[in-house]
Amino acid sequence: MPFPCRFFCNGHYILQQQLEKEGVDYKMHDNSFVKVSDEEYFKKLVSSLPEGEWIAGRITNWMNVFFRFHKGSRSTCSKLLSHNWFIGQTELCSNLIFKSPRYLDSLFGHLLAEQHVIGYPDNLHTIFDAKRVYKQTSTRLYRVKKQATIKHWHKSNSIKMYNKGGWLLRVETTINSPELPGRKLKKAVWNLQTYGWYSHGCNNRYFEALSKTDPHLFDDTGFLNKPIIKENGQRVAAPDLRNEFQVELLRILLRPKYVTFGFRTNDLQKEFNQIPKTAKIRYELNKLKERGLVKKMDKSNYYVVTKQGWVWLWSVLLQKDIFVNPLLSTGFKHEMRKIANQTQKSTTRIRQINTLLNQMYQDFRIVA
Repeated sequence: MPFPCRFFCNGHYILQQQLEKEGVDYKMHDNSFVKVSDEEYFKKLVSSLPEGEWIAGRITNWMNVFFRFHKGSRSTCSKLLSHNWFIGQTELCSNLIFKSPRYLDSLFGHLLAEQHVIGYPDNLHTIFDAKRVYKQTSTRLYRVKKQATIKHWHKSNSIKMYNKGGWLLRVETTINSPELPGRKLKKAVWNLQTYGWYSHGCNNRYFEALSKTDPHLFDDTGFLNKPIIKENGQRVAAPDLRNEFQVELLRILLRPKYVTFGFRTNDLQKEFNQIPKTAKIRYELNKLKERGLVKKMDKSNYYVVTKQGWVWLWSVLLQKDIFVNPLLSTGFKHEMRKIANQTQKSTTRIRQINTLLNQMYQDFRIVA
């Protein structure tokens, strides 16, 4: 003696215990709340998270539990012996909850591409509300559990953004050194609330910078055209509308008889012009299942097309039948003889057609 002690407090678990105590239903993904039955009560709990005084009281309680200096009815611990508690590190996160994980996956890639300049010293000092520190700032992009994370340092303090399981866009401020240039925080545990206010401000300023991303730069259906990597590392390719078998499968799924009762692989097999192997159907169908376009019915071996799936199926087939095939046929009918000598011109026109098709597809998707 004297000896140091460390005390760790996790706000997520404090909220979890309070919800269970009041009998409020909730759903967590790792250490994140993605669903709460009583949102107003949850907000009230968050706003009343423990302050420094409450934390100091809990520390004293646990110190008395773990470290007893009693011999019989008398204590061998002097009243002059006590601990002074200081804040070593604080982490405070702010989350935006998304209903569609795939939408966030598409958005997050664009946020990383558009907002990497936040790490510049001229921008970081604004985020941290402190003076510029050119030699003690840095930005690093890395992966945590297959998810990209971007982290910015201002001295030994940091703020990071990452995609939390596809459900949450999380921004988290970590304070290790309160001696910020032009912004000095006190280390005593009683100042914990001040750390919370300051960290909230950093998170809000970061979100404000993210909000400047042009929403037209991304498409919430972009994940449909990209391969998906599952947690076990398995790669699921995107639906290929150049594959006639894939297109035929999409047309079969839109038949009215499968709306109410769903379908099985054996049911689909009988609908093809040339009966394929069930493994081939499952392979193509799996591409749609992994993207939420097809799902399995509860307590059944049947599958059904989701609402998002219906919109996407009608959109892509309408685009293919009314725009892609007629326009390409018309364009190549007059250009086939010249294509050998005018390759560049043909390529340019194809690109123009693709640009127009993308715009048309967006319009149809919005209407749907």
